[in-house]
Amino acid sequence: MVLEEMRTLMTNESNQETLDNTFLLDDEISMPISLEEIADSMDAKEFQNVTAPQELTAMPTFQFLKS
Repeated sequence: MVLEEMRTLMTNESNQETLDNTFLLDDEISMPISLEEIADSMDAKEFQNVTAPQELTAMPTFQFLKS
């Protein structure tokens, strides 16, 4: 539905025949690799000992960063 609307908007704005336009996601929308391969290639990050910038912790909205 969303892709169809994007395609319609693109062709309407360009004022060309639909056959002349290519749409980025027309060819293949499946992932060429598995989720397991992605997970295996990611490095584990440790963020428990990182301190937040003073500019953020001074703002009331970001008080949760102090804990």
